[in-house]
Amino acid sequence: GLFASIIGIQPGDFECLPCSAGKISQASASACTNCSLGLFQEVQQKSSCDACPPGRFGTLSGQSSRESCMPCDAGKYSTAQGATSDVICNSCPAGKASSMIGANSSEMCKQCEMAKYSSTGAVACLHCSQGRDSAKGSTVCSTCTAGTFKRNLASASENTSSDDYECLACSSGKMSLASASMCTNCSAGQFQELSQKSSCDACPPGRFGIFSGQSSRESCMPCDAGKFSTARGATSNATCNMCPAGKASSAVGANSSSMCTLCASAKYSPTAATRCSNCSQGRSSDLGSTACSSCRAGTFEVLLDEDNYKCLACPSGKISQASASACTNCSLGL
Repeated sequence: GLFASIIGIQPGDFECLPCSAGKISQASASACTNCSLGLFQEVQQKSSCDACPPGRFGTLSGQSSRESCMPCDAGKYSTAQGATSDVICNSCPAGKASSMIGANSSEMCKQCEMAKYSSTGAVACLHCSQGRDSAKGSTVCSTCTAGTFKRNLASASENTSSDDYECLACSSGKMSLASASMCTNCSAGQFQELSQKSSCDACPPGRFGIFSGQSSRESCMPCDAGKFSTARGATSNATCNMCPAGKASSAVGANSSSMCTLCASAKYSPTAATRCSNCSQGRSSDLGSTACSSCRAGTFEVLLDEDNYKCLACPSGKISQASASACTNCSLGL
């Protein structure tokens, strides 16, 4: 830790002076030497240098303090002593992070909490964006779940990761599968009343959907009165069947043939009837009739309109056969 400094002209005429900080010497040295790269010495008059501690490295010789050893950056750590460059600074693995400068152990890289993630060499764990999640120690966040879609958080001109997106809920009338970049409209014959759904519901029997993107059951149009449909997910009124003749239905959106009820006695109906009509005067019918009886003998037809007539009794002195359009006089002697 000393070196000889000549003070006279005679041999052996010297004094011993201490080496300064950052330098060392061995016994009988005539000069002090700088501490090597990766080493330092804070005290005078020393015969050896101290190694830069783990988490630090020395790129210059003659360093005189521990602080003159450069620290590893945040997000990195080193367990090496006497390091001479930052090559020995290891990056924290993905899923962990460290904000400490000069970290000297891998334990300084802390695991990311739930709903956070990190890449290698991270200074801090990042929050998962809206609609995304992650387990503890994750390197990425979850993809968008079914019923949501991806929306990039950065413009196309920015140099960002393709993983930089958030997940937003699909609105009613739309759906999506997992990892979708957009929501799709419910198809014709379907609807979805809720947001964030992975599928659409079929229009129920008795209704049909002619438009895509329908957001309510009521947007499925009903079959007209006098008709019914048992089909699910129908896309047109072609699935609406007419109630058969002799039956009728006043219900709009009927979903079963049982909604078409039989006409009572003395009533009738054609196909697709919304109600059964009364038989006109002098005519009758059985249960479920498609037409009323013709005029019986002793009566005659009186036209009410193009498709209907009533039956009136022949007056005294006149007769008729069944379905007669007029009565005839009784013959002579009768």
